[in-house]
Amino acid sequence: MPPARTHLTDLIPSKDQLREQYRDASNLHARSAIYRYATNPGVPWPRWVFDQVDPARLPPAARVLEIGCGDGALWRKNLDRMPADWRVVLADLSPGMLAAARADLPFPCVQCDAERLPFRDGSFDVVIANHMLYHVSDRPRALAEFRRALARGGRLIAATNGEDHQGAMKELINEFLGPASPLSQGMPFSLENGEAQLRPFFSHVELKRLRGELRVTDPAAVVAYVMSVTGAPEHITGPRLEELWQRVREQIAREGAFAVPTDVGLFDATV
Repeated sequence: MPPARTHLTDLIPSKDQLREQYRDASNLHARSAIYRYATNPGVPWPRWVFDQVDPARLPPAARVLEIGCGDGALWRKNLDRMPADWRVVLADLSPGMLAAARADLPFPCVQCDAERLPFRDGSFDVVIANHMLYHVSDRPRALAEFRRALARGGRLIAATNGEDHQGAMKELINEFLGPASPLSQGMPFSLENGEAQLRPFFSHVELKRLRGELRVTDPAAVVAYVMSVTGAPEHITGPRLEELWQRVREQIAREGAFAVPTDVGLFDATV
């Protein structure tokens, strides 16, 4: 099973910086590309997430909201098996991401903040938050909004990373970015601490977890990933950038690959 198409920007301190990081899909795509080096490819992440949503557990003509939808990859990879009567709404803070989602998806797209959803109470049967809650500054407010937008018996699917996810990559980024690294602190919403944050809002919370490994053999893939992180293009330049290239080349030559353990999953929470 491959790990998520996820970000190593788990700590972006302001909405302005978040908008800049995701003004379009380019940084997301740079990070997603590295997952072609997964050692256990199995079912792609978007299809695994869809499996957990499980149409059999939803009512006919299910109303579905994905908040923080990014470029719509979850739906692009599942259009072939989505029930025809589902009513899907995609929402994101970034107009650039929504533009990418609108390009080839037939769903309404709404620009909004997770902390202030522009939907009536009980509007949805399931809300999907795929690797986005660690970006939210006021998570209790956002979770209260998710719960408000869910119908009775509705579900939140909240995907995130474990604290040790991509530890080798985080160590490399922290080394080369130093104090400017957005990854130097613990994750605000992780597989370890997420359940405690969900419990005040949901009656039942189930954790589903996946572990794996990337073995990256192309130095360019590692460098591109590092350089996609907030602050990297400004701080890793000139000789420092060449040092990064050399470090990665040497490790791959010595060990055969740049090995990156992965630890991802989701919470399935019921109102």
